[in-house]
Amino acid sequence: MVTVLGAIGSAVALAFLIALFRCAYRYKSPPKRDRIAEDIERHNLRREMEALERNRLARLHEPVPLYSPQPPSYAEAVGREIQTEHDSSRDRASN
Repeated sequence: MVTVLGAIGSAVALAFLIALFRCAYRYKSPPKRDRIAEDIERHNLRREMEALERNRLARLHEPVPLYSPQPPSYAEAVGREIQTEHDSSRDRASN
């Protein structure tokens, strides 16, 4: 009976020492490569490259913009409003 308990105790102690050694080894060893992060980074890079290619192709086929004259300056616009108000008040006064 004593030898059986000694054998069981020795097996438990050996298992404990192996587990302790394994934990210490894992703690000291460098981490393994994160393959999922690499795949995600590659996927994002591929999407960015495709978007750049689409934008480049869209710019090549973009039509020439239509001519639109410059809007009047602020001074011209305010001057017209003042003249219009002045003309309308003169028309009311003559009636």
